[in-house]
Amino acid sequence: MISGISGNINTLEATNDYLVLGGKFNYDTALNVNAIKWNTTSSFEKFPNKIVNEVMDFELYKDTLHAVCKTIIASDTIQLFQ
Repeated sequence: MISGISGNINTLEATNDYLVLGGKFNYDTALNVNAIKWNTTSSFEKFPNKIVNEVMDFELYKDTLHAVCKTIIASDTIQLFQ
């Protein structure tokens, strides 16, 4: 259990600088966040843009992290980070 998360974590991905968690969850007071990142300097934080649909998996391809969602809508085609 991770403090501040209510819902389900389906996947995680480690990158050079972050540990990214994805699923269908709320974080702190924000609803339907569905993806957050953790690093050693700031603990967990939300991305500037949230993913509306449930995150099932992450794939790192050519230094870009892609979220695989249960369903896809136009607002989910954001770049989390590169």
